[in-house]
Amino acid sequence: MSSINNQSVRKTTEQIRAKFAFEKATLKKGKKEYCQKVQGITPDILNNGLLQTFAMYNTDTNGKLIVSDVQDWLFSEICNFGWGEEKKATIIETLCGCPSEKYRRAQVETLAFITWLKRFTKANEGGE
Repeated sequence: MSSINNQSVRKTTEQIRAKFAFEKATLKKGKKEYCQKVQGITPDILNNGLLQTFAMYNTDTNGKLIVSDVQDWLFSEICNFGWGEEKKATIIETLCGCPSEKYRRAQVETLAFITWLKRFTKANEGGE
């Protein structure tokens, strides 16, 4: 019985990811351009690749905010990605030097995080 209680108290990775995205989206409430940019990032990542998309998004203010939000998640202790020595000052530098296995894992984790970020930014904008 105690193991059931422990499991109900423990949060899933999905819950933790959602909470982190909710906090980021709440800070951007009212920033319509940010919301619009977030809504379009998934196809950009799938069509162009993670690093290429981050490089492209890093050229404007709202894109930089999105890259920063993803970086905050991937570099956070709660994400527990395990970068080790590959971790550099920015996510772009880190992705440039990491093994392909971690690069692919970072892309999967980014897409999962972005899914929540899209939901919460859209909700903050009234679902429009």
